[in-house]
Amino acid sequence: MSELLEFSTITLKEGSTPPQSLLNDLKTLASIPGVIAFYFGRQLENPSKYTWVARWTSQAALDDFHASPGFTLWAASYVAPLATFTVLTCAAVHGDAIAPLEAPCTEFLFSYGADDDYLDARLDPFLKAISDAKLPGMGGGITGELAPVNHVGVEQPEPKIVVFLLGWTSLADHQAQRGEVIDQHIHYIRSGRKSVELFHVTLQKL
Repeated sequence: MSELLEFSTITLKEGSTPPQSLLNDLKTLASIPGVIAFYFGRQLENPSKYTWVARWTSQAALDDFHASPGFTLWAASYVAPLATFTVLTCAAVHGDAIAPLEAPCTEFLFSYGADDDYLDARLDPFLKAISDAKLPGMGGGITGELAPVNHVGVEQPEPKIVVFLLGWTSLADHQAQRGEVIDQHIHYIRSGRKSVELFHVTLQKL
């Protein structure tokens, strides 16, 4: 069975620094059987938001966690300090997730209300074009279709949802490359979707 990626963006009820209880709950999640790796960090453009990504061995491993005796208690503790959260999963990743997730800076691009062929006809060709250009500071990237799992305190994400992750050495390096090469190929993803969400995170592996 193929690897599963689980994505979540959260905000806190109080303050901007995660309480130790939340960090402990995330570390517990990172240690669950079936979790290959777990990444967490604050969005650079939106300091009140945090994003985490879990790499699971399979959907079955995630299902086993949800069905486990300790899940209800863990979940209650985890959501207690949260004001909002979303959870989405990706069961078919195009590319190697390690490259963007373990880069010094990870670019996240979520496309909402995407056309049926947006992933294959637009996002994948865009990633190939900029990857072939070997831009300074750019690492590997992935794409994939997301399935919404849960959302609290935010509007329900509009399907079809597609994700694009790209590794960079820094946010400044990405900003420096927003020129000729990226502009030449940005037409791929300018249309074919209703809205996008773009941000960067310096992820820490828990």
